Amino acid sequence: MSNFSQNLKAQLAAKKAGVPYVPVVGFRAEQAAARAEFQLAQPQMKTYKNAKEFQKDAPRMTALGFTVGGQSQGGSRLSITRMATLGVFALAAPKKGKITVTWMPPVAV
Repeated sequence: MSNFSQNLKAQLAAKKAGVPYVPVVGFRAEQAAARAEFQLAQPQMKTYKNAKEFQKDAPRMTALGFTVGGQSQGGSRLSITRMATLGVFALAAPKKGKITVTWMPPVAV
């Protein structure tokens, strides 16, 4: 297999895994492709700012074959600084916590 086709394979695998591609030469291209495929086989933890961001990323992850293994959301945070600056309005508009999702890899049959 030529270096060009190895680099192309590594680039496609990295794109599929959602990781940045760093071009390499020689046998390192094979290692990069194997590393990208290995990352697809590992559970991935992702943190989203809000539910809208999660809803935007969910179709891409499910298209890759991942399923949601677990999900948690941090509670609303009320700091003393926020209370001092906003006063009682801080209670009316609490900050939402981040959403953490564990994506489980596709199971080979």
